[in-house]
Amino acid sequence: MKIVRTVKELSKVVENYKKLKKQIGFVPTMGSIHDGHIKLVKDSIIENDLTVCSIFVNPIQFNNLEDLENYPREEKTDFIKLRKVFCDVVFAPDEAEIYPEDFKKIKFRFSNALSILEGEKRPGHFNGVLNVVKLLFEFIKPDRAYFGEKDYQQLWIISKFKIRFNIPTEIKPVVTVRSKNGLALSSRNKRMNSKQIIIAQAVYKALTDLRKKVKFYFNQKNKNKIEKKLLKKIKLESVGNAISSNSLKIEYFEIVDVENFNIVDTLFLEKKYRVLIAVYVGKIRLIDNISI
Repeated sequence: MKIVRTVKELSKVVENYKKLKKQIGFVPTMGSIHDGHIKLVKDSIIENDLTVCSIFVNPIQFNNLEDLENYPREEKTDFIKLRKVFCDVVFAPDEAEIYPEDFKKIKFRFSNALSILEGEKRPGHFNGVLNVVKLLFEFIKPDRAYFGEKDYQQLWIISKFKIRFNIPTEIKPVVTVRSKNGLALSSRNKRMNSKQIIIAQAVYKALTDLRKKVKFYFNQKNKNKIEKKLLKKIKLESVGNAISSNSLKIEYFEIVDVENFNIVDTLFLEKKYRVLIAVYVGKIRLIDNISI
């Protein structure tokens, strides 16, 4: 496994593979590698000749300085994990390498999804994500880039970003990797103690409970849609059942249509939706989602 620190060195590696018409897969991460990241890397290795994994804690996507400072950084351990699965290249630059003094941040406005849910609760977050993704795509020129469904809003936005700006890279979604108790794997999970992890299990319970209720009402009532009043009742029951005995603070719990990423209050049988949730377990913020 080759570890590169500079764009110049990375470009040489990429150019050599491009000359040979080899396929390049890319996995962007902020480090603190877990099994979810490893799944992305393994998928890339299967489908490409060269796999590049980046490790860069991107400061401009954090709107909370404390969260940025507390974000886990475990570079040596990350390298060991990536080497074990035969990742080809790790790009681990410092901040100045990505954002030189003359860097000018782009303000993206191509979708309403940039300003709702995560976009509303974390102002500037997706703008920061898109700026660094744009740069990394330019450096690596990947044929395919792999993103986990756990950050579904991010995945949706990047997929639209690719279309809007005619980016040749194929965006490859990868299903959320979960622990045995259903908790979505996240670098932030490492900041929770054993009690908080038990509490956090209620997040996935709320999502699965809502999905079961939606399926039940469609089957039992034999209707083509679930009206606003009933859907509100289902959401309240699902959240209530999941957190009744746990100290979770719900930030949002919403359903969006997959096509346009609009928050909806009526469900139609023929459409596809995602339920998205954000919670605080103590000071630790977690997100998750599930398809319905």
